[in-house]
Amino acid sequence: MAVTTVPGRNGTAVIAAGDENGVILRWAPKTDDRIRDPITGSRARIMQITSLILSTGSTLLIATDSDSTLWRWDASTGEWVGEPISLGSEYPTVAPAVVEGAARLFTSGTDNIVREWDTATGELIGVPWVGIDIEVLARADGSTLFATGSPEGDISLYK
Repeated sequence: MAVTTVPGRNGTAVIAAGDENGVILRWAPKTDDRIRDPITGSRARIMQITSLILSTGSTLLIATDSDSTLWRWDASTGEWVGEPISLGSEYPTVAPAVVEGAARLFTSGTDNIVREWDTATGELIGVPWVGIDIEVLARADGSTLFATGSPEGDISLYK
């Protein structure tokens, strides 16, 4: 249902894929071997998987499911990071980013609202804004650029 590559600490990548039952499996692409036990938590269809390298050097595996929940795990151990976050919008998407040195998660969904979340605590940050299909781009100068789409096909950029 969803797949992503997850960067490893030693420069190797891992493939993570989620299924319709909320289970995420990880593989080593060079050997095709499954890595560790399946990651569980969600019981709903995994809609999206992505990852974010944290300042600690560990990698966070992030997923949204069809129950409008956002999940976070340590990509190496498969252990939960914080409690699941209820997003309150159907078909949620998530865009992870480091903004001014802090790890953040930006979500959007069918309610056309973008929300910013603290990656570690799962707390909502700031005031949500209008937009769908959020993407976060790190710029060469260290700043962050946000891009959202609209149902009419317009793109908005935010700094």
